[in-house]
Amino acid sequence: MRACPSACIDLTSERNAAGKKIIQNYTIDFGKCNWCRLCEEACPTNPKSVHHTLEYEMMFLSRDDFKITWTKDAEGRPLVPVNAAGVPIGPWADTPGKHLSVGLGAHKSPPPVAAPAAVPAAPPAH
Repeated sequence: MRACPSACIDLTSERNAAGKKIIQNYTIDFGKCNWCRLCEEACPTNPKSVHHTLEYEMMFLSRDDFKITWTKDAEGRPLVPVNAAGVPIGPWADTPGKHLSVGLGAHKSPPPVAAPAAVPAAPPAH
């Protein structure tokens, strides 16, 4: 994916009968990800298929766990990634409505946009 400066996202797509590219699966290597959120900004879907939270600390028990692949089912719905035992993995497991929601607080709504801070008035001139 061109938007990723770390080259940690690998997309596999096929063209449908109308010639439109359809994403079949994607893999993210969290060992390379620098959490810049450019993938979220460049995501063309509405709603966004990728949502990063501000809580980005994650732990993996082996290097093999760094690479996570998301695929679609037969009807094109996104699937939550699972481990070899079929158990949902990662902090995104409790957000089934999204392809990917990364971070420890992934189940929470994004924080509201803060209003700009008020500029203090200049002291009176003497």
